[in-house]
Amino acid sequence: MRRSKPALSLATATDAHLFRSIGRVKERETHIIFSSPDIPSYRWGNRIHLMMPEACRAVAGCEKLMTEELSEVCHNAFSFDVGAYEEFPEELWRSHGYEVDFSDTLVLRERPEGQSGDFSVRPLVTNLDWHQALECQVLVSTWGKEAVREYLTPKFQRYRSLSGQGDLVWFGAFLPCGTQVGNLGILLSQDLPPLARFQMVATHPQYQGRGVCKTLLQSAIHYIFNSWRPGETPQVVIAADPHYHAKRIYQSIGFMEHEYQVFVTKTQ
Repeated sequence: MRRSKPALSLATATDAHLFRSIGRVKERETHIIFSSPDIPSYRWGNRIHLMMPEACRAVAGCEKLMTEELSEVCHNAFSFDVGAYEEFPEELWRSHGYEVDFSDTLVLRERPEGQSGDFSVRPLVTNLDWHQALECQVLVSTWGKEAVREYLTPKFQRYRSLSGQGDLVWFGAFLPCGTQVGNLGILLSQDLPPLARFQMVATHPQYQGRGVCKTLLQSAIHYIFNSWRPGETPQVVIAADPHYHAKRIYQSIGFMEHEYQVFVTKTQ
């Protein structure tokens, strides 16, 4: 009997929805190929998501698949949905030279109460808005700044294009003088079930710890609930490093753990 294909997780489904607009997505019977041909060094934008549970124990098989499907990139990158992190053979992958990263998928199903913060929040509109957003993302990155700017510039050009089509909204938090101190994106999917996925939440380093992140999230969430079709309540999705302090901020607003993903990567 032919095995049925596992249902996509919320994280993978929203990733695929976004990548159909900014990159390429190919769905196979056992895996999904995410590719960004114009940014070959973007690891998570050039990866294979393995859908079958046993795939996480077949390192050689995954590497063979990467060679067949994404031969033009100079890295191996895979993602897996897991029921719990303990199910993933972390040491097996590390013994093959891979970096292993974990990601919690959190979901908010009800509108949070109130809004906080001393910053004004609004969608990005002008060239200056988008420039400040890009530079803020560069500043918070742990990579080399020029490499990050080169990598993010075409992505932000696409994000801006999507924002004009209604598929994505990018918000900034601003001081009264007009300086942007944080930003984030929201991918909107009106399909069933209706979903909204947060992207790239960033706070300027000089303003971290002052409520920017929470203010941004609360304002964006209220926008989502106010703009949705009457009678529908979207699932609001965000991914978080399980060990990073931002997860506590998300949970304080009402986000709850829902799913778990593992990402592994290695330079060839």
